[in-house]
Amino acid sequence: MTTRPPASDAAPTADQGRQPHEREFPRVPGQVGLATRRQLRDRGWRPKAVRHRLAHTWQLVYPRLAQATRGDARPAL
Repeated sequence: MTTRPPASDAAPTADQGRQPHEREFPRVPGQVGLATRRQLRDRGWRPKAVRHRLAHTWQLVYPRLAQATRGDARPAL
């Protein structure tokens, strides 16, 4: 007989069950499409995955502040 680990009381996240390359950029209140490296890490992003995304699809707007897309960081008017 095998034992199962106890179920987590944590609420499921949008990324649960996804592969790392399918993970969505986190939605941080008041920061549309922006997140610090610490916020990414706190939401389960590994440093290697962040570096990969920064090299391919994201960009650094300021040191340690990532933007979900490349291009102009200013909001559309």
